[in-house]
Amino acid sequence: MKAIDLFVIEIEAAPFGQSPLFKADKVNDEDINQMIQFDRNLVEQLEVITKTSELIYDHVLKGETSDIIMQVRKLKKELDVMKNTFSDRLDYFMKR
Repeated sequence: MKAIDLFVIEIEAAPFGQSPLFKADKVNDEDINQMIQFDRNLVEQLEVITKTSELIYDHVLKGETSDIIMQVRKLKKELDVMKNTFSDRLDYFMKR
């Protein structure tokens, strides 16, 4: 779970922090729509991570460990996808 902890630190250290992403007089619909899509993707990816984590937890409690490695790999893959989406989101807004 070190990867999750590192991703949390990356999010907390994001360059936008408390400052706004846009200047109120220069915001356009395309940027808002893109921000919504990035955030929608992040939420969907977080849902997969959460469900996979719950599945792993339930299987461990039941002693059903035969597919744990596959589930942990799935969790790692989804975390990587989420990190890439977050990075793409930051890149998009840094160029604005």
